[in-house]
Amino acid sequence: TKNLYSVLCVFVPALSADGKYYHIMSTCQFIEKASQYDVQYKIQYHFNGRLLALYNSSTEKVLGFTEYGKRLASNLNKDVHYLQRRRTDLNVHFTNTGLVPAVPPVASLRRDRPEVAGGPVVLICSAYDFYPRQIKVSWLRDGVVVPEMEVMEKLVSVSWRYQIHSYLKEPAGEGLNIQCMVKHQSLPEPMLLRLDRSDLDSGAVQSAVGVSILSLGALVLLGGGIFYWRRASGRLRRRDSFPAGGAAAQLHIQDH
Repeated sequence: TKNLYSVLCVFVPALSADGKYYHIMSTCQFIEKASQYDVQYKIQYHFNGRLLALYNSSTEKVLGFTEYGKRLASNLNKDVHYLQRRRTDLNVHFTNTGLVPAVPPVASLRRDRPEVAGGPVVLICSAYDFYPRQIKVSWLRDGVVVPEMEVMEKLVSVSWRYQIHSYLKEPAGEGLNIQCMVKHQSLPEPMLLRLDRSDLDSGAVQSAVGVSILSLGALVLLGGGIFYWRRASGRLRRRDSFPAGGAAAQLHIQDH
């Protein structure tokens, strides 16, 4: 079953001196399905009864429907302060009211094997099934926050819950001094994740095994090449040892 609760939040009419009618209407829609919750916050911009543009919290973008509305949407989408105010509206007036409960993330930290033996490893910090979408994932190296330019993030939405994956490259053998910190309004304090030494050791063992296998393969190929060369050299020496006409004489005897 799916329950919808729509609430008219703000209605701001305005009448200009020349009789033009302009108004802004904000609505929020609470959605409940199978114990999962979502809220959509929308702002509609109307002029003379016609919808010009629409802000939707699900996309955090303004969509224009007329020529003027498209210009308005383009300007608002570039306005960082406008977008931040809309996020604040959603959190203060709707998400934090208790109508939609916050869901804490389930977080994990793991390492990915390097693409090349001895190359840098990729650390992956993931947070799953949290709500609302606002979350902060940071990396700490020796207790100091890693600059954002070194970090890659990917936020996705699944069944009205969210998940985020943050990636950090580190030199091989490093990682014990790295922590992942997750901040979310559902958590009483930030969540800190650290790699176990067993994770790093297993990665080092895998890299060592890979190098050993490559070395063993090279030795086998080298040994095979030497063996083939020696056999070929032996055949040539035996041919050279026949006296002149010896091979022809042997063939003549076999024919009779």
